[in-house]
Amino acid sequence: MEKEHFEVLLERIEHHVQISLEGHETLERRLDTMEKRLDARMDRVESSVDRLALEQAVTNQRLSALEGGQASLEQRQGALEQRQGALEEGQRAFRAEVERRFDGVEKDIREIGRSVSMWVAIAENHEERLQKVERS
Repeated sequence: MEKEHFEVLLERIEHHVQISLEGHETLERRLDTMEKRLDARMDRVESSVDRLALEQAVTNQRLSALEGGQASLEQRQGALEQRQGALEEGQRAFRAEVERRFDGVEKDIREIGRSVSMWVAIAENHEERLQKVERS
């Protein structure tokens, strides 16, 4: 009876060992599947990181180009502001010259007006004398 009891006990142990082995095999397959999934995810993450690094490098190059362009525009703006200042100064000088000449023309017109008035007065005076001479 002990032998039979031992055999039954041994069968149970073998059964439990078999169940344990099957459980380990199942866990090992699941772990392999999970490892493959994680590897695929890591590959996608690495690919995304590489792509983002490349995009960042391109963005940095574009930013550098824009900064260079901005510096160039600022230099051009400075040159334009200098030209504008020179033009404004030239405009002020031109206005002053025009006003000076206008004042001269205005003075000449007044003098001409006085001369005309004087000649008109002389002509009237002369006409009066002629009329007196004709009457006499």
